[in-house]
Amino acid sequence: MEGIMVSAATGAMNSLLTKLTALMGEEYKAQKGVIRDIAFLRDELSSMNALLEKLAGVETLDPQVREWRNQVREMAYDIEDYIDSHMFRLRYELGKPTGAKEFFRRSVRMVKDFGAQREIAGQIQELKARLVDAGQRRDRYKLDEVVVGSGSANCVSIDPRLPALYVEAANLVGIDGPMEDIIKLVADEELYVRKEDYAIAEQSDEESLINALREFLKDKRYIIVIDDIWSIQVWKTIKCSLPENSFCSRIIVTTRNINVAKSCCSPYGDLAFKLRPLSEADSKTLFYRRVFGSEIKCPLHLKEVSTEIINKCGGLPLAIITMGSLLSTKSDTREEWISVRNSIGLGLEKNPDVEEMGAILSLSYNDLPCHLKTCLLYLSVYPEDYEIQMEDLVRRWIAEGFVKVEGRRNLMDEGKHYFNELINRSTIQPLDISYNGQAKGCLVHDMILDLIKSKAVEENFPHILVSKHKVCRLSTNCCGQGNVMPVSTMITAHVRSLSIFGYVEQMPLLLEFPALRVLALDRSKKLESGYLKNIGKLFLLRYLRIEGSNITQLPEQIGELQCLEILDLQGTSIRELPKSIAKLRQLKWMLTAGVKLPQSVGKMQGLEELSSIVVDESTPLDSLQELGSLTRLRTLGIKWCISDSHVYKIAFVHNLVSSLGKLGSSNLRHLHVKTDGRQVRIPLDSWSLPPHLLRELINTSDLCICKIPEWITSLVNLNCLQISIDKLRQENLHVLGELPTLLSLTLYSYEAEPKERLVVCNDMFQCLKQLFLWCEVGVLMFEAGAMPRLQALEFQIMANEARSMCNAPDLGICHLSSLSNLCVWIDCGDVRTEEVHALEAAIRTSAKLLPNSPVPYFHRLYRRQE
Repeated sequence: MEGIMVSAATGAMNSLLTKLTALMGEEYKAQKGVIRDIAFLRDELSSMNALLEKLAGVETLDPQVREWRNQVREMAYDIEDYIDSHMFRLRYELGKPTGAKEFFRRSVRMVKDFGAQREIAGQIQELKARLVDAGQRRDRYKLDEVVVGSGSANCVSIDPRLPALYVEAANLVGIDGPMEDIIKLVADEELYVRKEDYAIAEQSDEESLINALREFLKDKRYIIVIDDIWSIQVWKTIKCSLPENSFCSRIIVTTRNINVAKSCCSPYGDLAFKLRPLSEADSKTLFYRRVFGSEIKCPLHLKEVSTEIINKCGGLPLAIITMGSLLSTKSDTREEWISVRNSIGLGLEKNPDVEEMGAILSLSYNDLPCHLKTCLLYLSVYPEDYEIQMEDLVRRWIAEGFVKVEGRRNLMDEGKHYFNELINRSTIQPLDISYNGQAKGCLVHDMILDLIKSKAVEENFPHILVSKHKVCRLSTNCCGQGNVMPVSTMITAHVRSLSIFGYVEQMPLLLEFPALRVLALDRSKKLESGYLKNIGKLFLLRYLRIEGSNITQLPEQIGELQCLEILDLQGTSIRELPKSIAKLRQLKWMLTAGVKLPQSVGKMQGLEELSSIVVDESTPLDSLQELGSLTRLRTLGIKWCISDSHVYKIAFVHNLVSSLGKLGSSNLRHLHVKTDGRQVRIPLDSWSLPPHLLRELINTSDLCICKIPEWITSLVNLNCLQISIDKLRQENLHVLGELPTLLSLTLYSYEAEPKERLVVCNDMFQCLKQLFLWCEVGVLMFEAGAMPRLQALEFQIMANEARSMCNAPDLGICHLSSLSNLCVWIDCGDVRTEEVHALEAAIRTSAKLLPNSPVPYFHRLYRRQE
């Protein structure tokens, strides 16, 4: 169990090693003696990090090893604090705007000072001495031998999941549906492998056993169940022993890792069966059976609290069984049951059943690689039942230094990969799945959150409560509380991350946290702008998130935060930024709720995401032109507030289109443009070069792009398209239908010919999953084989045109084999009610024949008065 927590130290260490390497680079040019000392620090810490990674796989640590690990962790934090401060001081001094001679003179002085100043040399020598001492203790106590010898000591003698294998079938709950689904996947003709054929002699090595199994199975029809596989490599080895023949054999594999499941099913991905949480009815049946024998025996005064406990278990059978076993030992007093309910997610009491559940859940955690354990521990900063937004979580990981780029991915893409891995390993629950399969957020089950928090507190990873010891990460939930923790009782000089959820009168002063890298003020509706007056003193700050409707402005000091990479103001009422914002050269993400485009925005060359930026009559044309120089920009969100009647509208449009053209030929991936409600036109079709990397182009219905650009067919990376055009024609559908990676399409058009008939042919939209057509067309028809992956469809038709133009009143809905959600808006003008009923019935009958049997939702427009 302790091994989970070692990852917190490795997370800090990896970030530090990267910085030590940078400090030896050209930018800082230290003298040779100092470089040697820094190289010693880096090499010694690398060696210690290797041991920490070994410790991450050990469940129970020797006390001496645990103490050494804790000291190394604290030392790593102290070294990083010093390195960050020193690197900032160098970067800040060298980065001050001066003439060439003054810049050269200051550079020489700083290089000399780095090697000569007693303070710096003394600091490095002190850090070096601490490392030497830690290394000597490692050798003196032979910690490496302790770790090597701990393998056998940490073996679990009895698998905690073993009792589940011997539960009587009659006592199982909620398996009827899943059992039938699995039977459909494997059932065929009669199977035969005789019982007496099972005996295979024990082999001395893996290869011999594989050969023996292949020989035994080669001429047989078999069904084999392989339970609880954890890695793809293990499956590849097992698969070698299972010969492929023509006897229609079946293999069933269980795993809690979706990547392993996909590997086992390859190339038949649709054969993966994903277990779902128990329904509310099945959850109640399991719970009441465990506690009382049946629901009818539950006392009335415990019904309400029982339901609340069941809901907190979230349909997880393990949690329901554990809570049922715990409550079966309690008295029938409502107060005691309420106490148990309140303890879920806050640290359950010591109980054999609870400990058994923790041991089972820990199996998943122990299987995580070190970097994912670190990221998972970070979730403990969030309150219970908090809906965590994926992109915000990833940005926090990046600010903490937990994300390390692999291959050609950037930091955000790599962080999303971490997030998806945690989902695939069933440690977090996905929320709001997007058109591309990416979850926009997640929840942490109360039981898992309780386990994470208990381990994180042991590691001093985030600290939730009051502490008299050094705190590195501090999180507090002020919602509904009278006051916040007394900061004076803590050692806050080393706090690196501060997360405050809610607001109280006695908010901690920002000056108490000089080493802060991450500051998140969530759900702080009563927070005033004055609270931020000393924000410029937090010169190491990398991440700043503010959520408070009373926050209307940022202090001019914001420009002093030269390390700031992430600024999230989406939850504020800020509409204009101070001029000093342009000084933030390291800023990568600026997220707002609609602020005016900053002056001198062209100086912010580090920007990768700029969202909800307002362009209105007060926007300088120069700033709009400078926008095109941000060549690193990957995501841009603009709110266009220039009316078509504005005297300088042509100049504004020209500068916007020019800037978008430059960004599109650079790194632009996501472009979102909306208006203030007025209908405007922007000729995006006039871009000189196509935005070849574009993945999302989203415009609101009020913004018309005049016509579909000719270059749109070259966008081989485009996943999502939402546009409004003058008139929707059949040729438009043909053009868009050829986009090879398009997953979601929304089209707005209010000037289509009233009797236009549109046909989606069988060779169009081969990858499309969502189609939303807000167009006044007569009939929309779907040919056989059209859109084979379409899952969601919403469109509008005219009932009178469908009656006169369409021989098949179901419009071809029966051809959409993957459809799950269907919504049809019917213009009922000039037709009788019974004709509308007939059209709806035809569509409904056709939908029932589809594999997913979608239930259509109908909306009637302009109903005829009879």
